[in-house]
Amino acid sequence: MKDFEAFKLDKKQMNAIAGGEIYCVEENPGGEFRTITYSDGIELKEAQEHASKILSNPVCEEVIKV
Repeated sequence: MKDFEAFKLDKKQMNAIAGGEIYCVEENPGGEFRTITYSDGIELKEAQEHASKILSNPVCEEVIKV
């Protein structure tokens, strides 16, 4: 098992391979949601900064597809 290469990858690399993404959401009064989805290896911090320029108060999180 120690030679299995996937164990050597970090979360960002695994996310890219698995087709994961960063999902940013903003909830507005009345239950309306606005979302932005990032992929292609962007860092969570970068996504949060970018989404903050578009949405008022976004919450971003990494989603790894399994």
